[in-house]
Amino acid sequence: MPTFFSSSVQQRLFDFALSLAAAARLFTAEQLARHADLSGYRDPTKRAREFLARFPDTFETLRSPAAVPARRRLTAAARRRYGITTRPVSGVSKRADHWLGIGDIWLELTFYGGRPTEWRTEPDGQFDIYCEWQGRPLLIEYQRTPIAARQWRKKWERRLNWYRQQTWSRRPTVILIDTTGQCDETLSLPRGTVHVRRIEDLHHALMPPRL
Repeated sequence: MPTFFSSSVQQRLFDFALSLAAAARLFTAEQLARHADLSGYRDPTKRAREFLARFPDTFETLRSPAAVPARRRLTAAARRRYGITTRPVSGVSKRADHWLGIGDIWLELTFYGGRPTEWRTEPDGQFDIYCEWQGRPLLIEYQRTPIAARQWRKKWERRLNWYRQQTWSRRPTVILIDTTGQCDETLSLPRGTVHVRRIEDLHHALMPPRL
């Protein structure tokens, strides 16, 4: 490990990278570079790459499309070591950008209110994320690409039918992070849904209003 990483910093970064990789299935050095222990460097992404290169048995660099940051994930050995059973994602998957966005959501919540205490992706194939954050259960749907109004209505019907079939000790807040730019009439939002247009607006929407 380069001398600019103390043992305590190394452990913090390792734990953080491991949590990010487990939460999002895919991640980049650019995402890891947002960590406070790296962001102060002149080139935090370079430092993040150097850090990850020291753990080839835990983090692997994947074949990725040209002109995009290299996509990374946990190795098969690491997945076995840490008991991670979610399906791995290819670096050239059509949904790779979706999973990187899931990582951005995890980062947004983590940086602005602490790591979620529970985190599940695609529970029962419904919604993109179930998590508990600051003691609050959340169901998050993340939509990057435009779809027709009829598809939105069918999507919400499936999600809400599943929601009503569950036994909740506390009813989760339903959140749509929609970066498509489509109008609200097209989205057919169910009543009570928290709607944000950018991932970086998520924590603002969830924070209690200041008095």
